[in-house]
Amino acid sequence: MQPITAKFCPNRPQLRAQLIASQVIGLGIARWAAPLDQIAHLDTEPEDLRARARPLVERVHEVFPPNTSGNKPYIKVPTERLAEAIELMASLQPQPMNKYKHIPVWFFISAEFFLLDPDTGQALPGQVPYTGDRLYQPFGPPHNCSSYAQLSVDYTASLSLDLLAPAADEAKAVRSLARVQEVLPFKLSKKHWRTLTQPKRGTNYVRRKMPSPL
Repeated sequence: MQPITAKFCPNRPQLRAQLIASQVIGLGIARWAAPLDQIAHLDTEPEDLRARARPLVERVHEVFPPNTSGNKPYIKVPTERLAEAIELMASLQPQPMNKYKHIPVWFFISAEFFLLDPDTGQALPGQVPYTGDRLYQPFGPPHNCSSYAQLSVDYTASLSLDLLAPAADEAKAVRSLARVQEVLPFKLSKKHWRTLTQPKRGTNYVRRKMPSPL
């Protein structure tokens, strides 16, 4: 929000951005965390849509028992049962869809990987395996220092690719990224490149837009 408030309200933009964020967070708490009855039921799904979705979710839980620890809504499928999960996903189609194009059951495959030194074939220094939960942590240090690919299948299929290139040897990192581009069947976006800079205080890295290095 801060770039927006800085553009339209240059007087104390950081404070204004945080005030806006506090309103959004407050609404989320009132609807989901500590639900207030009138707010929690705003714009809920029609009962017939929920009734059509319920049997699909139950079928998934029969084959893959739901997560019983915490409140995370997804199920981790063992690698050896991947084909079974894909077949199950196909058997659920077509699924009911709400006005936001959300369906009750979706499927994704994710993979962590390191960028390689184009000269030696070894992993570029500065990359470390990720040990947390990517769905609940932002991309980039200090949370993770590795690249990530995810294939998602809901009402359509999409592939997301997050590349994290260490800056110790910028020229070598760029060559490594170019090598990745050579083998991809699509062009990497030129609009979504960021530098991650560690601040003097705090642990959250500062993100700044940068031109595509490719």
